[in-house]
Amino acid sequence: MKGLFIVSEGPDGSGKETQTRLLKDYLARQGFNVVGFSFPTYGNDPVADLIKFMLHEAKEDWLSRDWRSKAVLYASNRLKFKEKMEEAINMPGNVVVCDRFVPSNQAHMGALAENFEERKSRFLWIEKLEYEMMELPKPDIVLFHTMPSKIRTEFLNKREGGKPDAHEEDETYLDKAERSYHELAELNSEEWRHIPADVDGILQTPEQVSQRVVAALESHPKWQEFCSQKIMFAVREPL
Repeated sequence: MKGLFIVSEGPDGSGKETQTRLLKDYLARQGFNVVGFSFPTYGNDPVADLIKFMLHEAKEDWLSRDWRSKAVLYASNRLKFKEKMEEAINMPGNVVVCDRFVPSNQAHMGALAENFEERKSRFLWIEKLEYEMMELPKPDIVLFHTMPSKIRTEFLNKREGGKPDAHEEDETYLDKAERSYHELAELNSEEWRHIPADVDGILQTPEQVSQRVVAALESHPKWQEFCSQKIMFAVREPL
């Protein structure tokens, strides 16, 4: 028996940060022991701070770099926190909720690939790097968030005070990253669930989206398995 590992994913401006916070609050209110992570870990790792500098201050250099070198930087940041994550995930009853993980690396590195076969090749390369070579934990559930592109752009400009990073300022790039995310969702349909911020083109409030996040989570077989395990653990604990 161990904890459950949930990852929130989506392109910049998709609302996933807000939804991750709302999900953690909901789970805590339900009595679960929630442990949170977020990547890149800006301010807590020199590698993450280098990524931030490149994205904001050395944009041309960043965009011209080979995708493998960028992928390794993101992966290295996660590797530093591997032990802490494993400790949290391996604790029975814990719910570990992470804002961005390996799928972010896959989606962004696949964003500028010329075709699906090349994107899939990049997905597999990163999967081997992070899950096999670095032995990072695999998510049990991935909650994938999207926002209508026009609203996403307005949100990012407001959030970043008119100074978006190298990814956020390129709407075409963000659309391509979202395409990668959809492909990853199709390739990993057992783990992934897509929760768009709109219904039939009408944007919902964060609270309404959060209700659909919870519904998607609670109908997921991995969640149901975890809850069954938690009940068994609670019954056995007094003995």
